[in-house]
Amino acid sequence: MRDENPLEIPISVRGEAISGEEIPCKIDIPKPFCLVIFGASGDLAKRKIIPSLYRLYSHGLLPVHFSVVGAARSAMDADGFRREMLEAATAAFPDDFSEEAWKGFSEKLSYAVVDYADSAAYGTLANLISRAEAVHRAEGNRIFYLAIPPTVFDAVIGHLGASGLARNTRVVIEKPFGRDLESARRLSAVLR
Repeated sequence: MRDENPLEIPISVRGEAISGEEIPCKIDIPKPFCLVIFGASGDLAKRKIIPSLYRLYSHGLLPVHFSVVGAARSAMDADGFRREMLEAATAAFPDDFSEEAWKGFSEKLSYAVVDYADSAAYGTLANLISRAEAVHRAEGNRIFYLAIPPTVFDAVIGHLGASGLARNTRVVIEKPFGRDLESARRLSAVLR
């Protein structure tokens, strides 16, 4: 029998070795969180982010306590946001969609109309985030996901900082990090 590094054994999607051997796999469920998605009405959120979160939820891979707050310029309410995300999730998983799982997942979704350049909008957003975190017991682990054009990164990050929302949080940037070295350095400075 040859000595093999377990990390080099080809693994199937289910965590089994392709040779048929089982490989011990441990998946840590994250601690409670509040994910705020800027650009939540956009294509990235509809095609990738929300369907992926739904899928994790439906397979029991998210914590019991979490919330997802959508923030975008599109005029709609939370129910309209849930309807759009339902369409996105059913389109992404037409053969593996559970109404029961969606019901539980969609209860975690809320939405705010946010003009990214308007500092007052961040006060409204802060109130919604606080309510969502309290209702879903998801305080203390806030993540801001910027699924927005790079041209508004500076404004959004600046307003998050000025409003006090960015304390002890993480920011995920979903685009090229700047257009060139100079803009990447400027964005890095804004994030600090």
